[in-house]
Amino acid sequence: MADIVVFDLTAPHLGQVIDPIQTLMLAGRGTDARSVIVAGRASMQDGHIPGVDWTAFAARAQAQFDGLKAQYPERTLGHPPVEAIFSSAYPVRQR
Repeated sequence: MADIVVFDLTAPHLGQVIDPIQTLMLAGRGTDARSVIVAGRASMQDGHIPGVDWTAFAARAQAQFDGLKAQYPERTLGHPPVEAIFSSAYPVRQR
């Protein structure tokens, strides 16, 4: 449980703020939290969690998804190519 949480109430999705608690309950998102203090220690500062590399997390998650996606043809009737199973709404060009 946090000791102090600082929220940014200026984001456009929150609209006009009369009651901050009601606004956060109705329209708030986790990204509205800017700073969090737990047991006297800053757990989040200016929206960033010290020691967390979101870029590395995203790359790892994409690699895991790509690995799972590559297995779909084996498990799909008729073994269509990945591109047929996961078709794009627009043409994708590979570099």
